[in-house]
Amino acid sequence: MRACEEELAKGVLEPMFTFMRAQTSKERLSIQTLDHYLLYRRSDVGQAYEKELLSAQNAHLEGGALCNAVEILAKEVRLDTESAKRVLWALVREWEVKHESMVYERSAREDCGSDILNYMKGLEFHMSGNEAWSKATKRYQEVEA
Repeated sequence: MRACEEELAKGVLEPMFTFMRAQTSKERLSIQTLDHYLLYRRSDVGQAYEKELLSAQNAHLEGGALCNAVEILAKEVRLDTESAKRVLWALVREWEVKHESMVYERSAREDCGSDILNYMKGLEFHMSGNEAWSKATKRYQEVEA
């Protein structure tokens, strides 16, 4: 990457290091609430529950801590795994409605320029694209024992 574009390659380093530090952070072991989990995930991308569960069961102790919203919510509110998944699905749909309301309100303002409108539309494409990709890709759908 450096051979093709050294400056852009340098710009990727710090976010990559942040991601790597999050993957091995001891904080993963102490997350007990959904709020804490969501704050933690700002610097770390999660996996599908089934894959992370398998990894936690089979991986080295230092890197094998299960740190997933499904598990955390299930423990926090005493639900089984499937129930927690349904609650999280509904929560995401509610956040989607909230986003649409915020976009509508911001778009109605006179000082809402095309850059802001394009940014908000880009967020929608990013979020919906990520969800569609996550549902379709083997990365999250195939669980090997």
